[in-house]
Amino acid sequence: MSNLSQLIGEAAIVMITGISVVFSFLITLVILVTLVGKIIKISGADKIKADKATIKEKDEKEIIAAIAMAMKKRL
Repeated sequence: MSNLSQLIGEAAIVMITGISVVFSFLITLVILVTLVGKIIKISGADKIKADKATIKEKDEKEIIAAIAMAMKKRL
């Protein structure tokens, strides 16, 4: 019976150690993600420029024409 108690005690120590490692990793991860988010906001890298996001009408027509030609060749 003493051997079983010793095994249970060792298992509890291993379990607590594992939980502590995972918990400290998660805390570190949250801190680093928050820190990187603040750095990105300060640097202004989170602002999206509207000029790059819009497609010109001419480009849109060219894309439609290319898709139509590809569909025509496929059929």
